[in-house]
Amino acid sequence: LEASNYLLTFNEPEFTNQADINASYAAELWPHVEAIAANYSLQIVAPCTTKTWWWEQWQGNCTALYGAAGCKFDFGCNHFYFQPSPCHGDVEDWACIERGDGSSRLLHELERWHGLTGGKPLWVTEFACNPWSDLACDEAKHTAMMDQAVPAFEARLPTEPAVGRWGVASSPSASRLSSSVCATRSARFVACLSIAKADERTSEPV
Repeated sequence: LEASNYLLTFNEPEFTNQADINASYAAELWPHVEAIAANYSLQIVAPCTTKTWWWEQWQGNCTALYGAAGCKFDFGCNHFYFQPSPCHGDVEDWACIERGDGSSRLLHELERWHGLTGGKPLWVTEFACNPWSDLACDEAKHTAMMDQAVPAFEARLPTEPAVGRWGVASSPSASRLSSSVCATRSARFVACLSIAKADERTSEPV
């Protein structure tokens, strides 16, 4: 921790095979998170959740416990998995990076989460082609996902980039993902991550 600048907290707390912590208990533990951050002069990355309902419950519990100050953090955190455009007919609307009107669903989600986090900068610590619900992903789709996602990450909300830092996740279906795909595309790109085993995310990330 002495060599760190940031403190990442609960990863996907809404999933039983990840952090698996309910929002009320996470709020109760938050003073310990803030104390660790203060002791080591670290900036805090909020729980990295894909579900609005968990985030809103956590924020509500933070306000109930600590008043208007709530649970302090410096960055919001999200994961995004979509099929790149153009999406075929077997791809459900929510799973496509492009909306029916041709606008960016990813940018819409970034704007929505930017508001939920009170305008704090966002980190996207995982993003890639969505391999769940029997959808296929390969190196080409992961590459397309990166090419289509980065412009949304670079968008201004309203004056700063939508995303402060991000990392691409390589799933087993893209085990041959080339080093060129994971090459740095921006100063805010931090890492290529390897997912050892796909989980059972089969429903819309709301």
